[in-house]
Amino acid sequence: MKRFLKDNKGSMTLEATLVFPSLFLFILLTTFVCIIVFQMGMAKYAAYQVSNTVAFNYSSSKKDENGMLASPEYLTGNSAGDGLYWRLGEGMSEVLGQFGFSGGSNLEGQKFSPYAGQSYKSISIDNISSTGTVFLYKKIDVETSIGIYIPEFAQNIIGAEKVKGKSSSIVTDTPELVREYNFIKFLLSFLDVKLTGTPITDTVKEWLP
Repeated sequence: MKRFLKDNKGSMTLEATLVFPSLFLFILLTTFVCIIVFQMGMAKYAAYQVSNTVAFNYSSSKKDENGMLASPEYLTGNSAGDGLYWRLGEGMSEVLGQFGFSGGSNLEGQKFSPYAGQSYKSISIDNISSTGTVFLYKKIDVETSIGIYIPEFAQNIIGAEKVKGKSSSIVTDTPELVREYNFIKFLLSFLDVKLTGTPITDTVKEWLP
């Protein structure tokens, strides 16, 4: 027994000073990485949810976050709602904006205002913007951020205090698109200009029973 103790003297000290701290540090860093990855997923999910909601509700600036209208008076075309051809006005504003002109009722800002600068389940909504044009398509871009729930020394190591998420959704509004296509076609008929192709309404009727 004495010989065994003599031959193995100090082995536990070596393990305690090297192996155990290394294992503890590995587990700690792995935990931090899992937390960061999870929060990146949360930020991305929040950005997707907000962009999808804004795109879905883009047909009216009076809709709440659930896509509901508080009153029939807010229906598009009514006095308290958006104008019947609001997309034409917004589209013209976008075209004129390319040449440095601005103006209009800023319906886009009204559609973004319920979400911009707010939070989604404690995740900050940093920015909401759009690309494209209502004449063709419009894409809603959303950026979110959330603080990393790890100790400050770990934040200093990775050089970040927040993780960010981005997502985009396409605005789809078939009834408005059909209405405005036919309206533009009607206006061009006075100028003896004909649009090629079958009218949208006739194409839709072909699929009806």
